[in-house]
Amino acid sequence: MKILIRSLMGLVVFVTMTVNVFADEAGEEDDALRVIIRSYEGETIMAPDGCPIYSATPVTFIPQDTGGGCHYCIRMEQDEDFGAYMEMESGEITLYPDDENNPCGTWDIKFKSVPEGSESATYTLVFDETAPGIEAEDPDAVTGYYGEEDSIGFDISDDKSGVSRVIMKCNDTVVDEIHPGEKAILNGPGEKVKVSFPVTDTGEEVNKGEIECYDLAGNHSTVSFEYRFDKSIPKVSLEGIEDGSYNTAGQSLVIRASDTDTDAAICYTIERKYGDDVFVSEVSDVLGEDEISFENEGEYSIRAWAKDSAGNESEEEGVSFVIDTSPPEIAVDGVVDGLDIRSAAGLSIEIGDNIYKGSTVNITLTRTAQGKTETIRSDKYEMESGHETRMVNISSDGEYELNVGVTDGAGNRTDVTKNFRIDKTAPNIVISGIDEGEVTSQKPLLRFDAGEMFYDSTVLSAILERREKGGYV
Repeated sequence: MKILIRSLMGLVVFVTMTVNVFADEAGEEDDALRVIIRSYEGETIMAPDGCPIYSATPVTFIPQDTGGGCHYCIRMEQDEDFGAYMEMESGEITLYPDDENNPCGTWDIKFKSVPEGSESATYTLVFDETAPGIEAEDPDAVTGYYGEEDSIGFDISDDKSGVSRVIMKCNDTVVDEIHPGEKAILNGPGEKVKVSFPVTDTGEEVNKGEIECYDLAGNHSTVSFEYRFDKSIPKVSLEGIEDGSYNTAGQSLVIRASDTDTDAAICYTIERKYGDDVFVSEVSDVLGEDEISFENEGEYSIRAWAKDSAGNESEEEGVSFVIDTSPPEIAVDGVVDGLDIRSAAGLSIEIGDNIYKGSTVNITLTRTAQGKTETIRSDKYEMESGHETRMVNISSDGEYELNVGVTDGAGNRTDVTKNFRIDKTAPNIVISGIDEGEVTSQKPLLRFDAGEMFYDSTVLSAILERREKGGYV
């Protein structure tokens, strides 16, 4: 007995070479030379012409000669002709699987009785010392832990003689057996037999699964593996950023997964909105925990869940937050700070903020005229979009001060102040000391009074003599 140990995806595979010989049986022609075929253990096998003999051990052929002597003929390639008959040195011929003259291990042999001239059938002998191979269809499916009853798919194949039997056991109890005559799914050389091992919850803490398979030459392979049932639900947690928070700097979020029985992995999605753009990314199967840094501005929504190696998944947990490091923008058109306007003014107040949720706008306009200050406009409101424009029309003379302040949801603030003056009225002048058209014998004392709201006034005067009328203008 030979023992071969192999490894298959972390499973322990035991391969045993047996001494059994398998061959198809059929009747022989009456006039053919009868040949007894024996295995390494001395068992007799019926192997008629056209039915291959598969063996992993030496095979002995004993022609039943009547006493006149017997000859044999051998070929080692199917496309070759048989050579001439050769005399047998003894009453039997034994072929060996490790014969250096025939490394491929396939023989065709027939016998002839010399005095009678009768020939035997042609016997095809195929030596196969390699055990069948067993591979899991999905290596990830052999996890060792299951959350519910399932099955594991395996591919079983034998390159030379083909698979003849498959036995599946759980905790040393046969749960399924596949062999000719019961389920016709076994294969020929090089073909795959697909089997499904039933993963059932037996109530044991550890369950041992085992698959045994045999090829037609009697070689034997065994795959053993262990599995457990884990029905506990993993947990996921998100730490480092407060849900609903507004942040004026980059933030870090730690996502952790835990499970009472097995290792747990986290999966999560990140959605970032910035203006009209939306960016989405997905991450899967990060074992244990993951720390994520957020530096770009935007409105974030994180959704995370945990799953263990048995396939159990937690409920989804989430956190939403905003990173806003830029203050709002304010633009005032229609006036220039510190300059006067000789006409009515139309002010355009434009406010822009990429992340406008929670942004509060304050607009105040005051007017000072003749020593009195009054509030013309006072507005406070929440922004409804990322860009807003407010119009203010001013027609009265006066000294004005416009204050616009915007505070966004993260606490960033922008203030703009504009001072300007509207003066649409020309200076007035009053002449006193004499009445219009008055005739006087006294020299009048003329007084010129100029009136102006904002500026110092300069009076330019001229007296023109009207000799033809004996008066003055």
